[in-house]
Amino acid sequence: MSRALNTLVIRMSRPTGMDASSGVRHSRNVAMKLAIRSFFALSLGLSLHAAAWTQGYPEKPIKVIVPYAAGGGSDVITRLAVDQMGKILKQPIIVENKGGASGMIGADAVAKAPPDGYTVLMSNISLVMNEALYPKQPYDTHKDFQAVTAMATVPALLVAHPAAPFKNVKELIGYAKSKPKDVTVGTAGLGQPSHLAAELLDQMSGAPLSMVHYKGNAPALTDLMGGHIMLNFGTVPASIGHVRNGKLRALGVASSKRLHALPDVPTIAETVPGFEMMAWQGLFVPAKTPRPIVEKLQKAVAEALTQAPVQKRLAEEGAEPVGSTPEQFDKVFRDDLVRWAKLIKERNIKADQ
Repeated sequence: MSRALNTLVIRMSRPTGMDASSGVRHSRNVAMKLAIRSFFALSLGLSLHAAAWTQGYPEKPIKVIVPYAAGGGSDVITRLAVDQMGKILKQPIIVENKGGASGMIGADAVAKAPPDGYTVLMSNISLVMNEALYPKQPYDTHKDFQAVTAMATVPALLVAHPAAPFKNVKELIGYAKSKPKDVTVGTAGLGQPSHLAAELLDQMSGAPLSMVHYKGNAPALTDLMGGHIMLNFGTVPASIGHVRNGKLRALGVASSKRLHALPDVPTIAETVPGFEMMAWQGLFVPAKTPRPIVEKLQKAVAEALTQAPVQKRLAEEGAEPVGSTPEQFDKVFRDDLVRWAKLIKERNIKADQ
């Protein structure tokens, strides 16, 4: 545009009596007001569209990804609740086990899924532990997930093969100190709660333990019952059945008090004062999932946890129902990102060890 034509446009677009500089400012103000109005109109339209879209949710089956092998603690608790959730939401809920890479394969599948509420992650506390172990994860733990609710808290349970040369935590510590690194502990994977529970016991008791990492807690339990390892530091839901049928011996529970489900099993803290390892199992969706969908999922979980059959079964499994709000769970989630990073650094745990 020529300079003369540009001047003519400015003059035509300003009220009579304005100088050139005032006219330019006036034109810019008008343009800005129009842009703001357009923005708010667009935002309102999108909000109304989103509200209409989420109102009918869910309109098809929901997939819950458990990023660990079938039979582990997270899998047990997930399957316990989803049947009731499906009835509440009036849609089938399909559980898919997607194990491997310490839970990161399944978590990545959810992080990259459309934020529409139809792909949900049921993860345990290992999601935050992986953050400190794997700096180059395929997703951003801080930004790619929206916390929905903590479903339950579960204490770790230390179990041994019945033929192990120790019957309680005190004997275990004495044996491990007399034969450093001979005591093998199967874990659900490097950096998983079962691993860090064993590291914490090693640190607090001074009993050197040898870690054997598996792709999930179920295969670790299988090897333990087969006599290939001596210990497992899994969850109560995953191990309690094997304890009751005599295939495993419970040495101690990592809660602050004895469990109603296992009243004869002492807490580890009775031998190692201050020892505690309580892990949460929680629901997440991809970031940017609409708030109405997050709230609908949270309410479905909370309602499912009030059902008498679910509460009874959770108590039998040694798990405590939670059903927290998204804000409450998000705080726990972010606090644990800091807490477990500290322990991992202190124990010098490396992802490639």
